[in-house]
Amino acid sequence: MSKDKIFIALGGNIGKVLDTFDKAISSLRSYMKVLKVSSYYRTKPAGFIDQDNFYNGAILVSYPYSPIELLNILQKTEKKFGKEFICKNGPRSLDLDIVFWGDKVFSYPQLTIPHPRVLVRDFVLVPCAEIVPQYISPGETKTLEGLVTEIEKQNCYILEKINRS
Repeated sequence: MSKDKIFIALGGNIGKVLDTFDKAISSLRSYMKVLKVSSYYRTKPAGFIDQDNFYNGAILVSYPYSPIELLNILQKTEKKFGKEFICKNGPRSLDLDIVFWGDKVFSYPQLTIPHPRVLVRDFVLVPCAEIVPQYISPGETKTLEGLVTEIEKQNCYILEKINRS
């Protein structure tokens, strides 16, 4: 297995989202080692704001193959749990995004790692920082914990933390 810390963000606002998260994580365990799971957070929508609030979280995984292979697994998992494209940044049952891949940077036509908007989205940074607060993204000098402190001064999408039982 890869020794890289691979962060995957979870999001959704249609259906029983927290149950969907738990089931999706369970499903992903057949493809990769899930090392840590964050708390879940209820958050305001970003981008297209005329929709229900979201739930977000993150997982830390170890995966031995390529980012594109991981992306394919995540997309199949999203589809399995009912994700349909409605509109950009629109409602969805499940969204799985690769956020960080250790100290590596990848750029493919369909995938960029680190995720291009991660540094302006507390609803992604906060769950990731909960998992590994001292992680430093490639090209950054501050830890996730430090980035969270900065971004929370600018805008805050998080409404509440939901502890997993």
